[in-house]
Amino acid sequence: MLAEPVIVAILVACVVLFVAAVGLRASPDDALGLVRQRGVLARSLLAMFVVMPAAAAFVARTFDLLPAVEIALVSLSLSPVPPLLPGRMLKAGSERSYAVGLLVAAAAVAIFYVPAAVFLLARVFQLSVSISPVNVAIPVASTVLAPLLAGMAIRRLVPGFADRAAQPLAAAAGAILGIGLVAVLVATWPTITLLLRNGTLVAFVAFSVAGLAVGHLLGGPAPGNRSALALSTAARHPGVALVIARANFPDQQMILPAILLYLCVTALATTVYLALRQRDRMAHTA
Repeated sequence: MLAEPVIVAILVACVVLFVAAVGLRASPDDALGLVRQRGVLARSLLAMFVVMPAAAAFVARTFDLLPAVEIALVSLSLSPVPPLLPGRMLKAGSERSYAVGLLVAAAAVAIFYVPAAVFLLARVFQLSVSISPVNVAIPVASTVLAPLLAGMAIRRLVPGFADRAAQPLAAAAGAILGIGLVAVLVATWPTITLLLRNGTLVAFVAFSVAGLAVGHLLGGPAPGNRSALALSTAARHPGVALVIARANFPDQQMILPAILLYLCVTALATTVYLALRQRDRMAHTA
């Protein structure tokens, strides 16, 4: 199997490039746009931060999963920052201020939410788990906030360059992600096949579909923003999830393959969802 640091480096590079590309097209008003819409913000955070952990707990109790899969599932549910999706959210018809504002709001809230949620989870289930806010702040700040702010700063200083660079940067991120995932899947496939037991694949599909459904229902009347929240609720931050899992269960070697498997499941589920939404839009405009 590829060394874990190599896999993490590929994921981090993709996240940083995707978010930087969004920043090159965003303004400060975009970043703060969602703060001015309190009702929309409340529904969005409810879907991403409250409903998904509850869904993960339900799925974990319903299916007879391997311990590493349960840990990955719960860790993912507590990692509600969707750094790979802003471009897809915009293509789905989301307003730029909503897509960028949701990214910023989720990142800011996650720094405080994740440690508190892990603490509460430990108290409820009598587990010896914890996570430092610093350990959450580092991956969130370095992979989401910093590249977003850097892109926005470049746009303010040299807007012409930002316009020219945004699309190639996003394309480079997509290419790295595609090639990297193929290489990682080939290298980790023997381990992943061990996870495809005891309902793991069905559990991941159920969790992803739950995220899409909840986000769609709570996304409000604007069709584009509804699709954006569906994507954001189903997607989770693999880096934050890995930090949570590794900090508390360092001996579980199958956690990373489980997280990678969920990323693949979510990618397929969101692709199907977007295709259905596109078909609906075409039907309404016909």
